[in-house]
Amino acid sequence: MNADRPTSGFAAVLGAAAGLLFCLLPTVPASAAGTMEQRLARLERLLDSGVLRDLLDRVEANERELRELRDQVERLTHQLDRERLRQRDLYRDLDRRVQALEGGAPAMPQAGASTPAEVSEPGAATTPQPLRPAAPQAPPVAAAPPQDEMQAYRQARDLLLEERRPDAAIAAFERFLQNHPQSRYRANALYWMAEAYYGKGDYERALQGFQQLIEQFPASDKAADAKLKLGYTYIALGRRDEALRVLQEVVDQYPASSVARLARQKLRQLR
Repeated sequence: MNADRPTSGFAAVLGAAAGLLFCLLPTVPASAAGTMEQRLARLERLLDSGVLRDLLDRVEANERELRELRDQVERLTHQLDRERLRQRDLYRDLDRRVQALEGGAPAMPQAGASTPAEVSEPGAATTPQPLRPAAPQAPPVAAAPPQDEMQAYRQARDLLLEERRPDAAIAAFERFLQNHPQSRYRANALYWMAEAYYGKGDYERALQGFQQLIEQFPASDKAADAKLKLGYTYIALGRRDEALRVLQEVVDQYPASSVARLARQKLRQLR
């Protein structure tokens, strides 16, 4: 670009301004017209000095930067949407596993499924299959090396949900609760240990576990699930009236939740 020539954009602006000024000149007094001509001359000097060209360059640079930032936002938004979809799929898969575990059947992902599978409880038409006991050749859980709090909890949970070894999982959860009495995973550990007893058919101990969780951690995320399973456990023990009471409490306390939907279904069956 020639340093003595203004940029095309500002030349156009200058031309338009000059045209407007000349159009206005006949309608204003001569003194005012002279003032406008002086201002126009100062504007031309500013343009020739490069100040306005520098301003234009800055504006164009800011516009480029803004376009780049918008592109980055779009890419990040797309990545976030993909991550949300992935998390949703992981949640659905985990929910299917949990629902299958509650029914006593192996968790098998269903292709194209959009909602979690329904829970099968004792007393339904299909008898739940017992959980597979620990293999004799498997090493005892007590031999596991020391682990931190989160790893110990995950190991116990995986023994139940992944390896389908309820006895080993119960032992691991008991050790976890003893070693980590103030753990943030304590409510979850109580829940899954009670689930392990429930899957084994030891409903009395399952009942104790679910009741302990509800009493000690009423605000836990697992409290609603524990109360629902408490109702199922009462059904398995033949204590119908207590089951009706607990299931109705689930509906009243968590009306818009999935556990309330399952409780309503069971209440309709019992009544």
